[in-house]
Amino acid sequence: MVPSAREERGPHPVVPGPDELIADPGRLARRFRVTVIGDVRVDLRASLEHHRFIDLADDAHEQVQVRTSIGGTAMGFARSATAHFEQVVLLGAIGDDSWTEAIHRGCRQPGMVDHLVETGRVNSPVVALRDRRASGAKEGIRLLVADSPAPYDDLDEAMVESAAADIVGSDALVLDGYALLSEPSARAVRRAGQIAATAGIPVAFDVVPHQIDEHLKLLDFVDVLCGASMIWVEADTIKRLLHLPVHPTQGVSDVVALLGELPAPLRTRNRTWFVRYGTGQMDRTVAMAAGHRAVEYCTGYAAAPETAAYGYRVAAAELKWWLANAHARAARCGRGVTATGALHVRDR
Repeated sequence: MVPSAREERGPHPVVPGPDELIADPGRLARRFRVTVIGDVRVDLRASLEHHRFIDLADDAHEQVQVRTSIGGTAMGFARSATAHFEQVVLLGAIGDDSWTEAIHRGCRQPGMVDHLVETGRVNSPVVALRDRRASGAKEGIRLLVADSPAPYDDLDEAMVESAAADIVGSDALVLDGYALLSEPSARAVRRAGQIAATAGIPVAFDVVPHQIDEHLKLLDFVDVLCGASMIWVEADTIKRLLHLPVHPTQGVSDVVALLGELPAPLRTRNRTWFVRYGTGQMDRTVAMAAGHRAVEYCTGYAAAPETAAYGYRVAAAELKWWLANAHARAARCGRGVTATGALHVRDR
């Protein structure tokens, strides 16, 4: 949690702020072990130079570079996380075809552990297409087309239970909302959360897709949110889930008021929210928990020359910040870290 003013007055070690860790992961040595459960797919990405979606009334053709890589939510987070953490365990379900070896090869990075389970499906591609950006915009509108059904849809409770030792041996478990769109994978990540909770392992949850309100109601997954110690979410996503007007978020006061609209079980002190807004719904973040001082910072998104996978870079730094502070407080108190460890942040 973000600390209270009383906690900040006492002497304690202060770790670099999340904005500093985003800019320079080397500000803190690699430590901690995290387990990531998520999607691993084949990514096809392209950015149009001459066409905007809104202007298209007929078929169109354009020749641009199409980039192919191994992506998905789990792989994206894991790549960024290796800059911060001693070990990143990747759990998920993938297909069995000509792409399978490339996926496993992508996991052979220092600090990354491949615990992906192969299913009988073929590996699923995702096509990410951005149109030409409008005048004054950071980048174009993104159209994300995901193949369905996908191997990740087959992730089940048995697969998760077979990896229980990885979860229990971690300092944090990272989950995301794409798993909630399929019944088997939804049950699987709920089981993973239960395993983590029983062992006192903090859970970090990313509320994606950002238009999750088009697929689920808040009550459909409020139990998952209640089990998380950290939640990443766009301010506009919260507004849509709560059926509130989607007006531009201006700063800390808007975010504090917005979180005050959440159901009571989500406003407890043992949960830190990382709420995004600003350019690309990513340039500004407010980190806060009930009863504690909110911390606002710039993620650097608006000034970044390359924004692909930038959200993973930010989230990995924030998780490192959360864990480092939780461990600092635990050391001061002479106890182990639990899912309710409070954070210490410097006044900025």
